[in-house]
Amino acid sequence: MDWEGWGTAPSGHDAAALYLHSLSVPDLAERVRQEFSHMLDTSTGRVGELTAFAKLSRSGWLSTGRMSWRTVI
Repeated sequence: MDWEGWGTAPSGHDAAALYLHSLSVPDLAERVRQEFSHMLDTSTGRVGELTAFAKLSRSGWLSTGRMSWRTVI
């Protein structure tokens, strides 16, 4: 577990949040994914990625058209 917002989040959540925020710049997203693949390409990393995606979805970040669920999977 790592700390996010004064609470616990699944392992890999911070790396996943960085990756999700970088998707609007494909070269950067590819680099982030590559650098953090040891965290993101695991079952707990996938949970972290889904958790980060859910938080972004609830925040309204997705309604700006920056990202869709299809981008993540």
